Amino acid sequence: MKFNLLAALLWATLLSCQDLVVQEHIVGRYYLIATDSEEEQTLGYALGNGSFIGLVPGYVFAVAYNKKYIVVKQRPSYDDKGIVNYYTIECQYVDASHMKAVNSPPSTETVFNSNKAHLEAFGRLKFQDFSN
Repeated sequence: MKFNLLAALLWATLLSCQDLVVQEHIVGRYYLIATDSEEEQTLGYALGNGSFIGLVPGYVFAVAYNKKYIVVKQRPSYDDKGIVNYYTIECQYVDASHMKAVNSPPSTETVFNSNKAHLEAFGRLKFQDFSN
């Protein structure tokens, strides 16, 4: 637990210290971001002071969302096209200008689709592809 918090704070510090090569607004305070190369795209949350905290590690290549969830397709690396992980982020509105994310562990497409069938809130998500 302490390691995860330390890693998240370090990642947020690093993201706030560099210019971003990718800063694509998704919804609310959620952005597709990359610091050095598009091959490192990650889903980040804007802290409101010009810095971001990373929520899903790169390489993020597709995102879908609705009012309740953001679903991210991610590969362990840009070149690894054989593995696709799905991250589901539940957006909880704290107030009109701030959203808090509850991130699930990654799942495979099979697990994601079986969970999706049980959750009406997913509806018909359409992924926006951000790969090159």
